[in-house]
Amino acid sequence: MDDKKKTYTVRGVIVAFWLTAVAFAVYVYVKNPIENNVYGFLIHDESLFHCPSCGLTRAAYSLMRFDVASAFYYHAYFTVTSPIWAYTLVCLTVNLWANRRIIPYPRGYKTGLWVLFGLFMAFAVFRNFVSFIY
Repeated sequence: MDDKKKTYTVRGVIVAFWLTAVAFAVYVYVKNPIENNVYGFLIHDESLFHCPSCGLTRAAYSLMRFDVASAFYYHAYFTVTSPIWAYTLVCLTVNLWANRRIIPYPRGYKTGLWVLFGLFMAFAVFRNFVSFIY
């Protein structure tokens, strides 16, 4: 694949990602996941276990409304790490779109993303075995 075609492909993926993210954010904001079931097509039973992302949509909704306390209640890990994820997504988007490094990546960001993912999995396991959290 030549460079020009690769650049257009990367930019297309970036545009598709952000259009999907904005559409989902608008859908969630309008639907209000705290009071309504935004995932009507899924059967969800919390009596068995908490999935790793249970409460993530409600936490994102609460953050959109600047209600950090509720967001922390719904999904503590996401609330604490969302600024890191947001900065990394902005860095990746701008640098890939421009095809050069405009915004500096955090030092060791690739290792850091793997550490964040590992902590997310540890949080998912921890929240299922400790009853006083959720």
